[in-house]
Amino acid sequence: MSTKNPIPAPWHFRLAKALIRRGWRGPGLWIRLSHALGLLNRRARYRLSRDVTIDVPLSRPECWWDEVEVRQYEAALIETVASALSARPRPWRLVDCGADIGLFSALLTARAGPLEEVIAFEPNEPAYRLLRGNVSRLPGGGTAWLAGVSDFRGSGRLEAPDVERSEHARFLVPAAEGTMPVVTLDDLELAAPGTLVLKLDIEGGELAALRGAAATLRRAANWIVVFEAHRDVAARTGIDPVECLRLIQAIRPCTTHVAECAGIEVTAERPFFDQLIDAKIVNVVCTSADSACPIDG
Repeated sequence: MSTKNPIPAPWHFRLAKALIRRGWRGPGLWIRLSHALGLLNRRARYRLSRDVTIDVPLSRPECWWDEVEVRQYEAALIETVASALSARPRPWRLVDCGADIGLFSALLTARAGPLEEVIAFEPNEPAYRLLRGNVSRLPGGGTAWLAGVSDFRGSGRLEAPDVERSEHARFLVPAAEGTMPVVTLDDLELAAPGTLVLKLDIEGGELAALRGAAATLRRAANWIVVFEAHRDVAARTGIDPVECLRLIQAIRPCTTHVAECAGIEVTAERPFFDQLIDAKIVNVVCTSADSACPIDG
């Protein structure tokens, strides 16, 4: 059954975006002025496939996306994961950590086909409210959690780095007095059959989340783990993304690819960004070695 009809972004927003893509100077000011005047205090609903739509809050500068940008979002990553899934047994399950409004979940579903189950985590309440509706409209539905993911069960709070005030850059800080619940993925006791996709984009908390998911990954018949490697975040936390790779490989041998750098495999033997000198933000895709058809780099 088709989802509800699309709701277009305001015409002036769409025009500004089209002109920006053509290299015009000035339309960005139109968007900022529209935002200041309250003209973007609305949602746009974009159709990604016959059965998948996504609501985007234009009131958030982080989400000033038109339909073209939404469809192109993380295109290399979506294609890499979808291609890996095509060689994997069903049912396909996705656990999306740091889901924001659910765009990754929606795009992967639109590209790869219906997933048996989508479980999405987002600790930022305004984004969570959009996420809950977006995953509920996915074929078969989904579950959204207003929670952070780590290697402990408790509470925390979100903080922003000194150099970046974007909502997308906020990160989890454990705090006994915090109001944000924190869980481990092992708490979910996910079923093992089929293929589990675990996506981690949690601003430096990826290693802790993997520690809290180790039993789940050991139990899963097949898995694809995606984690973001961000040069600035690594500098802030002091955690080299290669530590995530070492932990994943200790759980089970896997093939490793960088979605944005076709043909490049990273190794756990060298610092991550020594291997990708020019990279600032990339997505690492690790596929458990028991796949019959590993990813073609």
